[in-house]
Amino acid sequence: MPNNPKLQLLLKYAAIVRKDRSFSKSRVFFLRSLLYYPIATHWLEFIDSFYKKYGFEVAPWNIAGLPIRSYVSFSFGIKKRLTLLENHYSLMAQIFDFETVRKLLLNQPILFSTLVRKDGQKCYFKLAILEKYWREGGLTIHLTDEEDLITTLTFSFEKNSSGQSNLIIGGLQGTILGKAKIVNITRGLHGLRPKYALLDCCYSFASCFGIDNIVAVSNKNHVFSKQDGRINSSYDEFWEEVGAIKNKDGNYQMPRACIQIP
Repeated sequence: MPNNPKLQLLLKYAAIVRKDRSFSKSRVFFLRSLLYYPIATHWLEFIDSFYKKYGFEVAPWNIAGLPIRSYVSFSFGIKKRLTLLENHYSLMAQIFDFETVRKLLLNQPILFSTLVRKDGQKCYFKLAILEKYWREGGLTIHLTDEEDLITTLTFSFEKNSSGQSNLIIGGLQGTILGKAKIVNITRGLHGLRPKYALLDCCYSFASCFGIDNIVAVSNKNHVFSKQDGRINSSYDEFWEEVGAIKNKDGNYQMPRACIQIP
């Protein structure tokens, strides 16, 4: 094999995809990476180095292929995806200390807030990297109780052209718990629906870490918008209900403060 570090790194990750997934997925990963070779290999060098910094031998197979797949917003081209990914991991390393980042990379949820319901039971806000939502963003805030995952909000960090930091929401997903349980949780939260509780938490999170703006993906630009059944409720209606305004990308600029909706 020629002494080509970029190609060797690409072949290494193609082998990882084959081992962890399948030969066919490895082939698709390799061919797509060849099609976008400069960007794909640049990203592999970045993310491989990032994970090594935190004591890992390699990055996960799904993270390795992110720039060559639709990511966060369907409106983002491959160069935008690469910039967003590098921004996200660089800002994550600035915002959190070493051990927190390492725990996140180990898929260990970070508990950062607790709600006590009227009945005395507790709900928890946790931060994690959840594989199920990896194309919607790099981090997920999820609301749970003692038994179940209730709802999730997935996002990535970004530096915009003005140098401000953005939090881009790529997904807001409920889980199949049944209407009775959701009603019970809402009553326990004094009438605050779980998705609104999670959005309010997202605003507090952004404020705590000095994030300047929050942007949210629209129905049309959601990464799974072309797949029937993957989006069960209207993102557009939800964002507009809380006062968001569409931007030139077709996504939503969220208001400066979270609007409380009963």
